[in-house]
Amino acid sequence: MKKHYLLACMLFCLILLTVFSVGVMIFTSSQLSKVNEEFINLSAHSQIRDDDREFDDMDPLMAYAYGNWEYYSDQRKLTRTGPWEHLSHGKIVTNTRGFYGAILDVDNGFRPIAEVQNFMEITTLKENGPDYEPYSEIRIALVDDTFDQDTDLSADPDDASTVSMIGGKCDGVYAFDGTLSWYEEGETKTFYLSRPKNADLAKTVPYEEWDEFHENLFVELYTFGNSAAKKKMNGEAKEVFIQGLELNKDNFGADGLSGTYAFTKGDITTTYYDIHVYNVSGRTIMLAYAEVFKPLSFVLQENLDVYIFFVLVLLIMEGVVVMNFVALCQAQRKFEIKSQRLTHGIAHELKTPLAITKTCVENWEYIDEDQRSEYSKKIITEVDHMSGLITRLLDLSKYSSGNITINPETVDLMALTKSVCNRMGDIVKERKLDIAISFDRDEYPVSADLDMMNIVISNFISNAVKYADKKIRISLTQSGRKITFSITNDGAKIARSDLKKVWDVFYKTDESRSDRIGSSGVGLSVVKNILDLHKAKYGCDSNEQGTVFWFAMDSVKKEDM
Repeated sequence: MKKHYLLACMLFCLILLTVFSVGVMIFTSSQLSKVNEEFINLSAHSQIRDDDREFDDMDPLMAYAYGNWEYYSDQRKLTRTGPWEHLSHGKIVTNTRGFYGAILDVDNGFRPIAEVQNFMEITTLKENGPDYEPYSEIRIALVDDTFDQDTDLSADPDDASTVSMIGGKCDGVYAFDGTLSWYEEGETKTFYLSRPKNADLAKTVPYEEWDEFHENLFVELYTFGNSAAKKKMNGEAKEVFIQGLELNKDNFGADGLSGTYAFTKGDITTTYYDIHVYNVSGRTIMLAYAEVFKPLSFVLQENLDVYIFFVLVLLIMEGVVVMNFVALCQAQRKFEIKSQRLTHGIAHELKTPLAITKTCVENWEYIDEDQRSEYSKKIITEVDHMSGLITRLLDLSKYSSGNITINPETVDLMALTKSVCNRMGDIVKERKLDIAISFDRDEYPVSADLDMMNIVISNFISNAVKYADKKIRISLTQSGRKITFSITNDGAKIARSDLKKVWDVFYKTDESRSDRIGSSGVGLSVVKNILDLHKAKYGCDSNEQGTVFWFAMDSVKKEDM
């Protein structure tokens, strides 16, 4: 049976897990489709393949490239609206997107002229009324991983006067060989700007000559991730670019393709590259971009709270299923124990009378005529005992089934108690017991089935008579509408661990007690079921002073009597 319960529990848990998995897969699939579409739309807005502008010098082309690379930086805050807006910035983007950008000299074996890296955009500003307006002159300053990416050099244009350049040079694109100085958190900080490898020394002028007004600087930092994870993503983007370049490099040139692009959509990885070729003063120059996006990683991070909620719901449901099956197993175990106890009890109760009856019958022909009457009485007594046991078991089955019909009427518990005590008078005298009834009024009317309540009180009193040593005290009290019947005997104390067992079938506290009263161990089980049918409260307490059984019921109003 335990195996069946275990298999059923595992099956239910498996069904729940399957339903949960299908639900998560459907949700994840819809989110993957959405974010992939958003990524493609977002990248489409940045494509340069349709750009038909022309450059007659490298400086504006490189400035144009850096301006486009800003779009892909970690700090970029886009103002685009639409369904893909949340893809445009934030830490999740940093963790799930990789970018590579480069300017290549096609005529010289695709030699890199410049590749994307962290950089500053330096703009001169001048005062124009209450506002600042940037000059058209902008220079790029390259920075490495040692620069603190949390530094905010452009939070407020009003603070731009705190940023200055000490020494330095400028060509048509870059600012370098100088020290950038700014004021932050109460102290002055500096960073040396190194010279790019592609700086045009022929166009180099002192920084002061470029920034002729020397009034203010506006500096904005653009980074592309310095963490190991982001560098790996950027490396994957570079590999995508190289693959795209290898597929198309033979077609580029003066008479070949002017540009190409390609998307590769996937749930784990989506890639995109965009290549455009320009003719700059007779030179073939390539401007290239490549992106890698991890849709699944993005969806998991973006909806982490949703997945946690799903998992918690699953765990709660699985826990409920497991607890219910554990409760079912425990109930089954209790039923098995009760069944075993019932079987053992019946066998024990029938064994002795059957043995006596069998002995009498087997030896009947050897019994003298004058003794046969006595043996007949023994047989009748034992048969009556077995018949009574069967009757009580049938009563127990009838009451515990809940299908029995109660015939309520007004029952006076005082009168009923006195009647039962009178019937038990001879046995009480025989045992020399002191029995007394205490009460605070003449009547204690309740609405109950008279025959059933007679069984209840008879069992309580006979049980007390059987186990009492010297005295029995019966008490009837009323508090408000609640009437309480209690009976106390001074017999042996019942162990605390056995108090709940006294209501079980065939439970006996003292197996050695066997006299005229008899005990089948069924009576209190019948009492319990009758009191349950009447929705009465009941219980048993035991200590050194004695053992008390009690029950409480609502009284009947006088107008209802």
